[in-house]
Amino acid sequence: MVRTLVLATSLALTACTTFDLDDVWSKSGATTHQTTHDDWECRREAYDRIYPSPDMYVGGVTDAVRVVLDDQRSDTSFADCMKARGYAKTAG
Repeated sequence: MVRTLVLATSLALTACTTFDLDDVWSKSGATTHQTTHDDWECRREAYDRIYPSPDMYVGGVTDAVRVVLDDQRSDTSFADCMKARGYAKTAG
């Protein structure tokens, strides 16, 4: 029983992860500190531009579509910000 609960909790927490760990942003001459700072600044800017999206209060498929579209817009905004700061996206 405990083992099942631990597994279910682990899966639930993993499903909540929002970071794309497969992509790496690199910039010639940038330190790890600078890259991390720029990454978080761009994430914050992307969030501020996209959210809060109007909640439909309908639920189901309508909200699921809204969430997917918000995520896509946020990813695009983040990528544009990183590119504007001179970073290039590479597969991790």
